[in-house]
Amino acid sequence: MSEIFDVIVIGGGLVGSSAAWRLAARGRSVVQLEQFGPGHKHGASHGTSRIYRQAYDNHQYTGLAAGALPLWRELETTTDIGFLELTGAVDHGLPQAVQSKAKILREAGIKGEILTRAEASARWPGLRFDTTVLHHPDAGRLHADRAVTALKAGAVFAGAEVRHDVRVLALARASYGVDVVTDSGTLAARQVVIAAGAWTADLIADSGLGSEIV
Repeated sequence: MSEIFDVIVIGGGLVGSSAAWRLAARGRSVVQLEQFGPGHKHGASHGTSRIYRQAYDNHQYTGLAAGALPLWRELETTTDIGFLELTGAVDHGLPQAVQSKAKILREAGIKGEILTRAEASARWPGLRFDTTVLHHPDAGRLHADRAVTALKAGAVFAGAEVRHDVRVLALARASYGVDVVTDSGTLAARQVVIAAGAWTADLIADSGLGSEIV
């Protein structure tokens, strides 16, 4: 029997690459499969700019975003690839909504300050503010292409194998876990992470494992 990997990650975008990196860092044997070549623009993880923020109307999202920041910095250090620039961000709108975000930040111990319209206009004269403003400094922009490149590099550094130009055709239940059928052969894994973006629904439907996938 061929090698049985702990985890096969299907998809090479931000989510799949993040999963491959963290699983490999935990000592799992990981193979990541991406149907296109490096730097492709067919999915949702390409481009130069995404917003990184910690101010949400949800404690869980704020906690996840805050927890991600030291991991992003660790990845930059490990790979020597810079991709996250903290510029600060402002939220403004209905006072109740702005105050709710400020409260969640405060409860999480994250920096943030409420400003009046006049205070915000004086600080950022190029913007127009009609209502209450929340400024939170630990926010900024993330370079998507470089982030994905860094995540893959981090995964490889941690021991994962990243394979491009490998298309997954089907999944099949096996006694040890799952067989992953690709256009270049069949791989065996104890578990599979499906992070195939727009291709996920078809892959799950074609596998016949829909009720078994969580």
